[in-house]
Amino acid sequence: MNSEKRRRGELQRRLAEHLGGKLAEDLMGEFPPDGWESLARQDDLIEVKFAVIALQSELEDVKSDVAVLKSDVAGLKSDVAVLKSDVAVLKSDVAGLKTDVAGLKSDVGELRRDFSRMHGTLRFMIGSFITVSAAVIAILVQVSFSVASLR
Repeated sequence: MNSEKRRRGELQRRLAEHLGGKLAEDLMGEFPPDGWESLARQDDLIEVKFAVIALQSELEDVKSDVAVLKSDVAGLKSDVAVLKSDVAVLKSDVAGLKTDVAGLKSDVGELRRDFSRMHGTLRFMIGSFITVSAAVIAILVQVSFSVASLR
């Protein structure tokens, strides 16, 4: 870079000797400050143009992908809303089932009490039946002996 500045300085000094300081300064102002290599060539512009076209194409692809993602997100939001509704229904169903189970527990307790009472009653009845049966047998045996002694 220093050699470029030295060359520019030398050129401006010689131009000033031949054309005068103001004209040399104006003429040097028309040259690129960092040398001709810093200027874009036609080929450079074409490469940039193709790069911009490629980027525009990629941008369109990204826009399309974003649109698809937005649609997917909207679908997911809808699915989540349905799931929330389903969960609320399930919670309600579970609460109803809990109430039903509590009712069944109460019914089972009542059936156990009824069965216990019936069991006690049945034992009493069976005991009474056995007692009556024993008495009937005893009477039949006595009648049988009485009939046998009458013969």
